Amino acid sequence: NDIGYGYNLGALFTLSPQTRIGVTYVSQVNFDFKDEMRFKNMDGTVLGAALAANGLLDADLKINVNLPAQLSVGAYHALTDNLALVGTVNWQNWSRFGQPEISVADSNTVSADLNYKDTYHAGIGVYYRIADPWLLMAGFGYDTSPTSSSADRSPVLPLGAAFRYAAGVQYDWSRDLSVGLAYTLIDSGSAKINQSGGPLKGDLSGEYDPNYVHA
Repeated sequence: NDIGYGYNLGALFTLSPQTRIGVTYVSQVNFDFKDEMRFKNMDGTVLGAALAANGLLDADLKINVNLPAQLSVGAYHALTDNLALVGTVNWQNWSRFGQPEISVADSNTVSADLNYKDTYHAGIGVYYRIADPWLLMAGFGYDTSPTSSSADRSPVLPLGAAFRYAAGVQYDWSRDLSVGLAYTLIDSGSAKINQSGGPLKGDLSGEYDPNYVHA
C-alpha cells in the first residue's frame, strides 16, 4: 500500500451570461509500492541457488507507478432558458504511466516501457430542463487509444479507443441541493492483443468481445 499526493488547479471564465469556459489541471501522482518476494519449493534446486546467489530470495520488491496528469477544457453555452450545450476536450499523459520502474533488492532496477502514448478525449452534451425542478442530460464522447497496435496492448490493461454514451437526470431539491442519477456506457472495441513472447514466454493472441464498461 502507498499514499500518493497531487494537486488540482482550475479556473472559470464567464464570457457572457450564456457562455462559460473552464480549465482544469490534475497533477501526476506517484506511487511507490513495496512487498517481499516469496518463492516456494526452491531448496536444493539450481534456480533457488541462482536466486540466492543474486540476493533475490526473500528480497524486497519495489514498483514505482505514475498516475497520469491531465488537462481539461470545458465550455457551456445556453441556447435558451431550457436548453444548453456543453463540450469538453481533455489530454492525459499516459506515456508517463507506461514507464513503471521495478527494483529488486535495492540494486537491480528495470524501467519497463509499455509503449503507451498520450491520450485525448473530446465530448459533447446537452442539458434540457423539461420543467422545474427536472433537468435531463445526454452526451457522447470519444477517447483515443494509449496503445498504437495490438502488439503493445496487454491483458493487464486491455485499453483501446473508446466511445462513451451517457444519460442522466437531475432533481433540484432546493436552491442549494440537487440529486441526480446518471449512466455511462463505454464501448472499448475489441481491444485485440497480438504479443510475441518467444520460445520461453510464448505468444498471446485474442480479443475482448464484448468489451463494455458500465458506469
